[in-house]
Amino acid sequence: MKKRVVHYTIGFHYPSRGGVETYIHNFFKMTGDFYESIVVCKNGGDIKGGVKTVCSISKNGNTSNYHKKYSYLFPDNVLPQWSTEFDEQTINIINSLNPDILIVYGNDFIEMLIVLVECKASRKFLRIQRPILPEMEFLKKYPEIEILVFNPNHIPIINDELKMKNTVHYIPHSFDDSLFYPKHNDRSDVKRINFLYTGRISKNKQTKELVNVFNKIILDDKIDVGLDIVGGTFNFAYYNEVINTIKTGNIVIQPWCEHSKLAEIYRQHECVVIPSYTESFCASALEALASGCIVVMNTTSSDYWNKGLVVNGCHLLNEEPSEKTLYEGVNYVIKHFSELRSKTIKNAEYVRLNYSFTSVKDKWLSLLSS
Repeated sequence: MKKRVVHYTIGFHYPSRGGVETYIHNFFKMTGDFYESIVVCKNGGDIKGGVKTVCSISKNGNTSNYHKKYSYLFPDNVLPQWSTEFDEQTINIINSLNPDILIVYGNDFIEMLIVLVECKASRKFLRIQRPILPEMEFLKKYPEIEILVFNPNHIPIINDELKMKNTVHYIPHSFDDSLFYPKHNDRSDVKRINFLYTGRISKNKQTKELVNVFNKIILDDKIDVGLDIVGGTFNFAYYNEVINTIKTGNIVIQPWCEHSKLAEIYRQHECVVIPSYTESFCASALEALASGCIVVMNTTSSDYWNKGLVVNGCHLLNEEPSEKTLYEGVNYVIKHFSELRSKTIKNAEYVRLNYSFTSVKDKWLSLLSS
């Protein structure tokens, strides 16, 4: 009988439409022969894509102040006055699933730490994007809770700087190497560079700034490039702002699509651009590199893996990411296209050896069985 892994994630869950969703879906694909995965989330039960889901709250999104009963766990009144992520049923729902392993996805809402303490499982993990307070201070009281990181530089921060006793495991992000691989024919005769952005159309992803940059390059600088945006939104007012910002037919927005189709879209583009100002290690960068694309990032938070693999606009200008640094990063690709293009197959091989399902699957299975 398979052991059961319950994944508790705040908010909603749409397979392959965001970083956490892709992470869980990839976990499911790599470990499904040995472990049963169930996602507990606000829209559980309505999700397609293979992973079983269960709704996490009885009120299905209405506000609750039940979490305030756990104020004793948190100093300085860090719990919000109300929550749409947690109510009186959340713990009962998770415990009713009898998880052998519980993975909670952190760095967004402090209430999820209550689940780690109150729910029953043989092993409990908090998966973090970065070590932040008050999460880390909270975990010091519960050294039995294990921490999952995908940035190896976070391990000494947790162990040495924060002096935590919790066990820390590094499991890198991964991509499905049966789907994401380079296009084999030579594209050295490219007449127009086609850029691609995949992900949410939202303020925190800086989609409007991305469009501004390409408006400037295409219309003001008179450079014939294309930008395809593949993704959707949960903020339709902002989506309309982005649509109204587009000033050229060279910029096109397409809806979300399945990963199998997305992999082919990557292979139809020369470059992927990731405009977020605070992006961590993201699935789209990894999938793009695996597909043989040049990648432009506009962030300082992924230095541990991207040096030599991506163009980073803020590094070029030696300053914090901004619309200006994004513009410089895209221009750098345009001016150095042939040189960067020659490196893409080497980069694809590097990520395949270090971040593919083939290389990461055994790491997961070893950790879960230890």
